[in-house]
Amino acid sequence: MAEKYIPLPDESDYETAVDISTEYFNSEGGPWTFFNRLEMQAQASQNQAFMFQHNIGRIGFLLESRNESGGADDELFRTTTAFRHGMNAGMQITDLAHNGLIRPVGALKFIAVYVGLDKVDDEEPDDLNRMSGLLIDISERGLARMGDASVEKIIPWEDDVVSYERFRRVFRFGIGATVFAFSEIHKQHNEEAMNRLEESFFPPNSVDSPE
Repeated sequence: MAEKYIPLPDESDYETAVDISTEYFNSEGGPWTFFNRLEMQAQASQNQAFMFQHNIGRIGFLLESRNESGGADDELFRTTTAFRHGMNAGMQITDLAHNGLIRPVGALKFIAVYVGLDKVDDEEPDDLNRMSGLLIDISERGLARMGDASVEKIIPWEDDVVSYERFRRVFRFGIGATVFAFSEIHKQHNEEAMNRLEESFFPPNSVDSPE
């Protein structure tokens, strides 16, 4: 990660990133072709790429409707799949908007820690409801940071990638959660950069220190 202060992207930066991503996906055969190829390559590799996709799916699984035994109502796991595709789309957007500042695995870990997936039993109904609520909340906050223009431009992606309309908003949630995570990590980076800058001007115990 870079050491210097880097301004956070604004809505126009996200919109530009969406436009560039749209051109790229279309050059690869369209969003559906791109994301399904990405998953097939990850499954075939059985390496870090496979584990990365698996862990995205573990987060997305929080949004699955559950049956009485705690399993997913949908044996095809279409909610999990839509969320995973959305996060992969979000990684494309945020890598461009944040100028490659943040590693995708860092954003993934941030979300898992933020919702508490790293500490609790995701099979307990109370834990599941709390974590899924937090995940939806940060997803919506991430989409708000992108701005309405960007969100409008990702609707054709979700229409192409997700066959069933009721799962399409989950694709959008995957993008929003990624944007939120990248933004928060970016803020932390800038705070640390400013602290280092301050320390360089006012070393600890300096007589000129404002403290």
